[in-house]
Amino acid sequence: MDKLLNYIMTALYGDTEMDNDRKEIIRYGLELTIMKIIFTACAFGIALLLGEPISYLLFTAVFIPVRSLAGGYHASTHAHCFIESMGVVVLVCALMKLFDLNSAVFTVAGLVFAAVSAVVLWIISPVEHENRPLPFDKKKKFKKQVRVYILIFSAVLITLFVLNLTRFALPIETALTVSAVLALLGLKKNHAAI
Repeated sequence: MDKLLNYIMTALYGDTEMDNDRKEIIRYGLELTIMKIIFTACAFGIALLLGEPISYLLFTAVFIPVRSLAGGYHASTHAHCFIESMGVVVLVCALMKLFDLNSAVFTVAGLVFAAVSAVVLWIISPVEHENRPLPFDKKKKFKKQVRVYILIFSAVLITLFVLNLTRFALPIETALTVSAVLALLGLKKNHAAI
């Protein structure tokens, strides 16, 4: 990764004079961007291999906005984050395969988990992280935004059930559940640190 980052920095800035702090900030941003590209390609590749690209896209469409506002647990390293995230992708795809075997059980279980998760997120979000403390006004703003997303995704779920498209509801329910679990884990870690 260092060689790639050095190459990109040289290609972008060459011999341009730049203070070390600015250089490190740009380098870190590039590293995060590259990691996100690799993550997205791997995650979508896994979803394709497991035959669930639509489920992965639905999960991601819900998970990213809710998770970014709800906060909570974060892995200690980029490598741990990558491994844990790939595990979640496999879980989502596996749940879809199990849904196909017994849709009635997964429909009820998904609804229950999504409802409980929505309530948990409604109450505890946003959950701060030591690397991202939030001032009061940001907490208030994020809480409102999480609640708006919960209402929107709940309406989407109801619509999917009315239209008898319950298979498409499961990735949304899973995204809410994973977001709630991560928020709870973050809350637990915050209380353990006190």
